[in-house]
Amino acid sequence: MSTPLDDLSLGEARAARDVLIELYVPLDYPWHRTDDVFHKFLAEFLLRRTTRVVVARVLPALIQKYPTAESLARAGDDELLTLLRPVGLPTRILALSEAARLIVRDGMPSSRDGFLTLPQVGEYVADAMLLYGYDMAVLPVDRNAWRVLYRMLLGRDEVAVPPRSEERAFRHLLTTLVADLSPRQTRAFHGSILRVAWETCRRRPICDACPVSDSCRYGAKMVPHSGPSVPPGSPAGEQL
Repeated sequence: MSTPLDDLSLGEARAARDVLIELYVPLDYPWHRTDDVFHKFLAEFLLRRTTRVVVARVLPALIQKYPTAESLARAGDDELLTLLRPVGLPTRILALSEAARLIVRDGMPSSRDGFLTLPQVGEYVADAMLLYGYDMAVLPVDRNAWRVLYRMLLGRDEVAVPPRSEERAFRHLLTTLVADLSPRQTRAFHGSILRVAWETCRRRPICDACPVSDSCRYGAKMVPHSGPSVPPGSPAGEQL
């Protein structure tokens, strides 16, 4: 079965990836300034359904009061709900203390499957922990990444529920794109995807202000002078 990826070469996809990597400016939120894996887990857990601005505001107080999994596991529900009230979603806040109790019992996971055993932890948080907590070249994919990369590589908006064959093909493409990257390069790739998604590639994109519009198929439609290009020497004919 054909998919929208059929006319995309691996060379073009890698060229777009490299543009994003070159664009990278290190992100500077509290969870980027620590090497503590548990603190990174707290941030990634909260970020799934809460804006980075809110998490940046509440995370330092959370870490100061509960710096370890052991201390968080002992936290009272009312105390934790009060501290994290700006985050909202009380059931998720209570799931965080349950996750802490499991970490105390079983240790901090270090694999995707391990993280997925924790309550309300999905694939994105698991992959983000592998990349940022354990320095593995894994690309976390959420709606931000899906939107940016669909537009850049396929020239159209992402589909809320894509056909299974299309989703499999696109995820295989993303795995291929990080297969030859170091963890540092993968963090740069992911960090730039997030920055572009936040600043210009929104649900209503601002293509004429986007720093990657010249390498974006979607941008080529929206900004007349823009258009994706494959650097000389790239294997443009290598199909995915």
